Amino acid sequence: MISAIQPIPSSTDNTIWAASKSDSRRVCVVDSSEAQPIVEYLESNDLQPSDILITHHHPDHAGGIQELTNRYSCRVAGPSSSGIKGICDFVFEGNSVTLLDRSFSVIEVSCHTL
Repeated sequence: MISAIQPIPSSTDNTIWAASKSDSRRVCVVDSSEAQPIVEYLESNDLQPSDILITHHHPDHAGGIQELTNRYSCRVAGPSSSGIKGICDFVFEGNSVTLLDRSFSVIEVSCHTL
């Protein structure tokens, strides 16, 4: 069960999110706009990213992927239609993605990215 969802401030106008379980050091990062605030959060809390979930292709949501995957061994899930480099688990309308041992249904909401 996911026990906490922590905002991680970034220098963009977006917030990065870290979801965690109380019985684990694993974290799922949502929208890795930039790597440095994520690295600082992980190191200061002795956590390891197991997954990065990218919601869409804008740099303020997907900007930190390369640096984070160079530093940590973690899976990156994101939209199949995005063209984002570094995604290894493509998600699309109607399928599901498992993060922190919990399955989530994928719903496409494309109006922001058209």
